[in-house]
Amino acid sequence: MKKLMVAFAAVAMAAAANAGAYAWGFSSGMDEGSSDPMLMEATGMLFLGTVGQKDNGDGTYSLDFASATFIAANGFVDPDNFDYTIGSPAFNAGVTDARISDTLSQKYSLVLFEKDGVTDYAKYEGKYFLATGDSAISADPETGTAFAQMVYANAVTQGDWKTAAAPEPTSGLLLLLGVAG
Repeated sequence: MKKLMVAFAAVAMAAAANAGAYAWGFSSGMDEGSSDPMLMEATGMLFLGTVGQKDNGDGTYSLDFASATFIAANGFVDPDNFDYTIGSPAFNAGVTDARISDTLSQKYSLVLFEKDGVTDYAKYEGKYFLATGDSAISADPETGTAFAQMVYANAVTQGDWKTAAAPEPTSGLLLLLGVAG
């Protein structure tokens, strides 16, 4: 039994050693007086890959997560000291994931949902902001630890938000029947 536990610990340590450190989120340094009030209740999410969005033609969009892998979610970091920080945008050696590379750039998407506590992002309906990009590889100046940066450092204002609407179940069914026919 001890041998199995030692082997398991070795595998766990090897996986942790290969996990890439990363910084992610939204951070512009804006203060409360000039920011969008929707950010006070927002949920930020990080995805590896590209989250797509399709214009529905009625002022709403459908979000497509098929080419993206969920990595992390976080709400408003410090509601008592509002500085528009959602996620973990500064280097933290404890923020790692085996799917993140700290040596090669990767495509990523950051989605900001206006609602707090979003968990079912695939069926989300409401206001959102989407930012996509390629991670930048940086090094912590104190320790020299390499990490991937996936941070949107610009202000998100009321004009930047779009509205997500899930397709109607009947429309999806009619489309499915039409394709099957």
